[in-house]
Amino acid sequence: MYSSPSLNCYDKEWNENIRGVFLFIAIYVFALPGAIFWMFWKNRKDVESVWFRYRFGAITMYFKNKYFYWELVSLCRKTLFSICANVLGPRVSRTTKYFLVVCNLFGFLIIEILFFPYASELS
Repeated sequence: MYSSPSLNCYDKEWNENIRGVFLFIAIYVFALPGAIFWMFWKNRKDVESVWFRYRFGAITMYFKNKYFYWELVSLCRKTLFSICANVLGPRVSRTTKYFLVVCNLFGFLIIEILFFPYASELS
C-alpha cells in the first residue's frame, strides 16, 4: 500500500473483513441505485402528484420535474469517480488514473450543461 507500507494485505484479518467490504460495495453500487431506479420507474407517471413529492421529494426537489431521475445520474458519476480514483489505483499509472478522473468529471459536466436538470428555484 502506498500510504502505509506497514499494513499487510491478504492476512487473516484482511480475509475476515473482505466479505463485509464486498457486501457493502454491492449494496452501494447495485442495490441502492437499483432500488431507486425501480421506485422511480414504477412511479414515473405520478411525478407531479402530492404522494410522489412527499415520498421522494428529498431526492427530487432540486431537479426539474422531467429530470426527476437525475439523482441516479449523480450516483453513476460518483461511482465512476470512485472506481477511477480508487479501484484502478494500483493497476494503472497515476497519469492514467488522473486522466480518467478528469474525463469522468468533464464528461458529466458536459451532460449537465446540455440537459440543465436543476430547478432554478425550489417549489
